[in-house]
Amino acid sequence: MEKNKTQILLTGATGVLGSSLLPVFIKNNVNVTCLIRAQDSQHLLQRSEKVKQFLTTHYGSLNFDKVQFLPGDIEKPFFGMIKKDFGNVANETTHVFHCAADLDFLMAPALATSKVLLAIDNIFTLMAQSSNRNIKVEYVSTVGVGGKQKNPLHENRMTEPVDFFNSYEQAKFTGEQILYKKMDEGFAITIHRPSMIVGHSQTGAVIRRQIFYFLLKILAGSMTKGVYPTGFNAILDTIPCDEVAQALWLSSQNKASTGRIFHLSSGPQNSMKVSQIQDLAQQAWSSSVANQNKKSKMALIPKGIPLPLSLLSGAHFLSQVIPKESPWKKRLELLPMITEYSLQIQQFENYKTQEFFSSLNFEFQKPSAYLPPLIRDYFGATQY
Repeated sequence: MEKNKTQILLTGATGVLGSSLLPVFIKNNVNVTCLIRAQDSQHLLQRSEKVKQFLTTHYGSLNFDKVQFLPGDIEKPFFGMIKKDFGNVANETTHVFHCAADLDFLMAPALATSKVLLAIDNIFTLMAQSSNRNIKVEYVSTVGVGGKQKNPLHENRMTEPVDFFNSYEQAKFTGEQILYKKMDEGFAITIHRPSMIVGHSQTGAVIRRQIFYFLLKILAGSMTKGVYPTGFNAILDTIPCDEVAQALWLSSQNKASTGRIFHLSSGPQNSMKVSQIQDLAQQAWSSSVANQNKKSKMALIPKGIPLPLSLLSGAHFLSQVIPKESPWKKRLELLPMITEYSLQIQQFENYKTQEFFSSLNFEFQKPSAYLPPLIRDYFGATQY
C-alpha cells in the first residue's frame, strides 16, 4: 500500500447512504472497495450496474475506475470472503465506512442484534489482521438508540437501555456498547447517528424509497382514497442522504472526529412539525392528481376524509388476512409503529455536531428548504 493512499472499504453500497457516498469518494479521487451481497459473479454485476446506472442518471458522468465491487456478506465470517482475499483487503484498507443495515423493523430482536454484532466483529477482525494499525472507522448507527425516551437525546454515549420502537433501534443500541469499549481501547472510531434519511437535498434522488415515503402516503391519504390521519403534535427530524454522506467523508478526513458521536439531524430547532409535512404532502398529492390528463380511479378520490390517528393505527389487523406475498402486508404491520413514532415528540440534539462541521465550512440545511420540493417531486413521480 502506498504511503498516504486512501483506500476505503464500504459496506452498503447498494443502499441509500452507501450509494450517496460513492459520488463523494469519486469526487475526492480515492480508491473504494464496495462489498456487495451477491449469489454469483452475474448477480454481482447486476447489482453493481444498477448502482452505477442510478448514480449516472442523477449525478451525471462519474469515473468508476477507482471503484471496485467485491462479493461479500457482512454477516458471514471474514465478510464472506476466502481468507486470502480478506487479508488482502485488510492490508489495503485505511478507512471503513459501515453503512450496511437490515431495515426490517419487524425482525425478532435477537436476530436483529445478531446481524449488527456479526458485522462489527468482522470489522475488528479485519483491523486485527491488517498491517495498517491506523484504520479509521465511520460507523453508521441511528438516533433511534434513544428509543421512546421523552428527554432530548444528547450527543454522547447511550448506556442505559430504554423502550425501543423496533428491533433495529435495539440492535444498534447494543452495537454501540461494543464500540464504546473499542473506543476506550484506542481504536479510531466515530459513531454517526442519522435521523430519518430522505432523498438528495437538491434533486430528491434516492436509490430506494424508505419509510419516510410510506409515511408521506399515509399523511396525504394517497393510498387510502383520501382518508388521512389527524392529531399529530410531534416534530419529524429528517436529513438528506447527500448531507449525511458529506458529513461522513469530512469526519473520515479529520482526526478530531475520533471518539466523537455525531447526530446527523436537523435538530429540535429546525425540524418540521408532522402537521406541516402533512400539509405539504396533501398539497403535492392533490396537485399531482389534478394534473392528470386522463381519467383514472385517482380522479374520483374524495377531497379528504380525516380519521383520528388512533383508529388508523388499528388497521394493522388487516395484515392478518392479506396474502403473504402482498406488499401491503408488511406496510400494514408497520402502521402501529409508524403512528406511535409520529405521535411522540422526540428531540435529537445536534449542537456539538453543527459546531464541529461548521468549523469545516459545512452547514446542514433546514428541512423547510429541501422538503417542499422533494415532496412535490415525489408525488409527481410516484404511482401512489
